[in-house]
Amino acid sequence: MSWLLIIPLMIVCLFLNIRVYLAMFIGIIAYFLFFSSVPIEIAVQRLIAPTQSPSLLAIPFFILLGTLMSYTGIAERILHIANVLVGKMRGGLGVANILVSTMMGGVSASNLADAAMLSRMMVPEMERKGYNRAFAAAITAGGSLVTPIIPPGIALIIYGLVADVSIGKMFIAGLVPGLLCAVVLMFTVYLVARKTNAKPSRESWPTGKEMVFSLGQAWPALFLIFAVVGGIRANIFTPTEAGAVAVANRAGDWLFYLS
Repeated sequence: MSWLLIIPLMIVCLFLNIRVYLAMFIGIIAYFLFFSSVPIEIAVQRLIAPTQSPSLLAIPFFILLGTLMSYTGIAERILHIANVLVGKMRGGLGVANILVSTMMGGVSASNLADAAMLSRMMVPEMERKGYNRAFAAAITAGGSLVTPIIPPGIALIIYGLVADVSIGKMFIAGLVPGLLCAVVLMFTVYLVARKTNAKPSRESWPTGKEMVFSLGQAWPALFLIFAVVGGIRANIFTPTEAGAVAVANRAGDWLFYLS
């Protein structure tokens, strides 16, 4: 019955404006101090031990990868090719928003970073094309929910460590559900955009030459997405190694970009 005291303690901490992670930490420490027979020294060791797993390095690697892609202009190239592909259709900018979020989620692993980037890049342009601000914000927030599902989502890494499941297999298992979720979101945006009379962002469908040019600009990001997922699937490298290789690739491109 210890939870009858621990949970109210955590709730009180939250009402006192104590940060969530500190409220949870206080509750855990209170449990080990007053209700557990495990010595506090052992409890601290058990709390710290999971953080020493090399697999956790995949998280900062993929977050850094997303940052590097933003600084080297890859995010803008992905946005351009997404707009080329679907910009002519009704609600094309909204569909492109979901498409960009899905593609960036395949390398950045952070839905918060994706939402922050797209809210700056996409929402103002969507408003200029007749999208309601609330609808544009909802599209951006909804699209960012795809990121934790598709590889290399941070949630997949943490769950794999906690449940002692292969992170590589978690990545592969999340690929199809994540893509299906993205397709459903894009179809929903298309239906709503037809009712709200949102304007297309392009006057015509792309020509073959324009498609080839756009793909040529965005190929580094597309290559990384397939290399990360394919390399893990083929057991060429672990998720952590995949993140390190991808960061090294983008860092080299960034140094070239700065020079």
